[in-house]
Amino acid sequence: MVIVACWGILGGAPPVLAEAASIQVNGQWVNAGAGVRTGVLGSFATYAIPTDGMEEGHWYVKAVPGYFRDSGSNDGKTLAQFDAQGAGISVRFLRSLSDHWGVGFQGVYARTASGSAQQISFGAQGFDAQGNSRLSLPLQISAYSAMAEVVYDPMSGPGLRIPMLFGLTLSTIDATTEGTFQFQGNSFYAKNKTLPLLSPGVVVGIAPQESWGPIRFIPFAVGMYRFDKFERLHRLENLTTGQVVETRGEPLSHASLHLGITLKYTPWDIAVSYVRAGLYFGPHEQPFNSQTELFTLAWAKTF
Repeated sequence: MVIVACWGILGGAPPVLAEAASIQVNGQWVNAGAGVRTGVLGSFATYAIPTDGMEEGHWYVKAVPGYFRDSGSNDGKTLAQFDAQGAGISVRFLRSLSDHWGVGFQGVYARTASGSAQQISFGAQGFDAQGNSRLSLPLQISAYSAMAEVVYDPMSGPGLRIPMLFGLTLSTIDATTEGTFQFQGNSFYAKNKTLPLLSPGVVVGIAPQESWGPIRFIPFAVGMYRFDKFERLHRLENLTTGQVVETRGEPLSHASLHLGITLKYTPWDIAVSYVRAGLYFGPHEQPFNSQTELFTLAWAKTF
């Protein structure tokens, strides 16, 4: 897999990042701003965790549909109160080069079925102004990710295995809130979204596992770091007067740690998993303020 990253800025100086797009009406400010944490990408990277001990010369194919819920609360500056639910699917191919080494590829697609985010505030200028009231808009998230991976397992045989995952990813996500509303006798349209970007990144993980009878227990931890950070576009229009304000918001978290457990019923090659986002890292993050959850049902086949 070849990943091409473009470093540098074309076309002059970078745009000035702002907290919100704001319009004043009758002495009151309407602010469109704040972002939505995109923990979905890191959560779905856990699909690549091996659930079988490798044997030289075999192919391992895994299909994983899943349900996710991505939610969070205001951090007082850049994050909106949001809640989104949806589904995703991943397909992964792993080729075992030996009992200890394997190489593979994974593709993921995820999309929300419903969601909302508090992207509008009223009162003082600035989305995060103290005492401002807030309004929610419909939220839609879609994400794509591809990963080339290397797996190393220092153990061999049918007992205890400790596979470690190292991957290079290329991913994109679109988190958009959009809607119309009324304020002070004026009609408004607001749109907040992540700007299009193919973001390269790295994934590392570990999944110690052991079998008891037909059940294989697999606790795991997966970390993801994106080299490019998704900026946000805030657009606010006063449909009554025709005034339009558009700004760009600061990037949100670019690294995350995800913890989970998988239970696999080996006679049927079926596994269920629960994933929880444990930590987020970024310039405005509260590390433990994360509520990304993922439930999956996986089917695997060895050739």
